[in-house]
Amino acid sequence: MAHRIWKYRLHIKGGEQEFGIPEGATVLYVGKNPQDYSLAVWVDVPDSTALAQKRLFEIIGTGHEVPAGTRYLGTVVLDEFAWHILEVIP
Repeated sequence: MAHRIWKYRLHIKGGEQEFGIPEGATVLYVGKNPQDYSLAVWVDVPDSTALAQKRLFEIIGTGHEVPAGTRYLGTVVLDEFAWHILEVIP
């Protein structure tokens, strides 16, 4: 089955961020978006008619409590801050 890599921009703010991502998609990488230096998640998305499912992401700073029910995806350093990207596990 064919697939594509999509980018979802994350915003540094409190609380969860929700995206509708097609079922069967896999998070590949988190990093600094080179276009605008924001945070981003790159996801391998299958080409299909699969319905989008709600995926929740959360960003925390170093030293902050890791919320229960989350999975660590990666860390991105922007200027002097390190941001840790987590996915909320349903």
